[in-house]
Amino acid sequence: MSPVNDDELMDRVRAVFATLEPVPGGVRAAGLAAFGFRDPDAALLELTTELTAAGPATGVRGGRPRAFTFTGTGLAVEVEVTGEGRSLEIVGQLVPPGPAQVRVRCSTGELTCRVDAAGQFAVTGVPAGPVSLLFRLPDAASIVTSWVCL
Repeated sequence: MSPVNDDELMDRVRAVFATLEPVPGGVRAAGLAAFGFRDPDAALLELTTELTAAGPATGVRGGRPRAFTFTGTGLAVEVEVTGEGRSLEIVGQLVPPGPAQVRVRCSTGELTCRVDAAGQFAVTGVPAGPVSLLFRLPDAASIVTSWVCL
C-alpha cells in the first residue's frame, strides 16, 4: 500500500462517515448557515444571567417568561422572552440606552426592528430554537449576544 497524504486520508475518513453515519441534511444546512451570521468586528456580550419565572404564568400569553442578561465591556442587553411554540416575543433594553437596529438571528433567518432612543425594542414572531441578537449602533459599531436556546 502506498503512503497517503493528508488530503487523501481526510477524503477516506469523510467517505467512511458519510456511509456509516451521514449528517442529517438539516444539521448540515444549519452549520453552513451559521457562517453567514458571522460578524468578526462585533463586540461580544456574554450571557451572564438567565431566569425563568416560577409558579403559574398568570397574565402572560402562554409559557413562563424567561429573562436573560448579556454583558460585555461597558455594555449590556436585558431581554425578556414570552410566549411558547412558534410565536415568541422578545422585549429588551440596550444599556446604555440609545438608538440602534437589532437583528434577531434564528434558524429561519433574521427578524429586524429598531431600538428607540431609550434603548427599548420588541420583536414578535421569533421561532423557538437558537437565537442571537446583533445590534448596529449609529456610530457603525456592532455588538452581538452569545447564542441562547429559546
